[in-house]
Amino acid sequence: MLNPIVKENLKLYHAVFKIAAGWRDSYTGHWVITNAPDPLQSASGGQVPPSHLAVTLTTHTKGAAVLQENIPEKYLDPYAPYEKNTLCMVIKHGDGAEGESVGMVLRVTALSTKNECVMVRHLDGSLAKEKQLP
Repeated sequence: MLNPIVKENLKLYHAVFKIAAGWRDSYTGHWVITNAPDPLQSASGGQVPPSHLAVTLTTHTKGAAVLQENIPEKYLDPYAPYEKNTLCMVIKHGDGAEGESVGMVLRVTALSTKNECVMVRHLDGSLAKEKQLP
């Protein structure tokens, strides 16, 4: 389950996730973006089922039609930022890890595809507790 602070921040920011195996196998590894202003409300206007997020993705067919889906959180994996000056959010801590609080939104200042990590700062420019995130 996503932390309540993360869910509140998802009402302010779009988030990108990667689809994990088990939801629809043909979409494994496909990225999705949360609906705003409320990823807890489906495209039809009703509330999404518990432990689901309303997301937008495209089909694999010619023309790539846009789909609005409610996907269980357990099938949504973090998707690493791919360019600097984008925002990222701490959605969980590693085992025994300390650092920025869950839900904190940070700005990506640099990234390393070789080391699979990003360098981050607070939105006001101050240093983050952890200068890099995996």
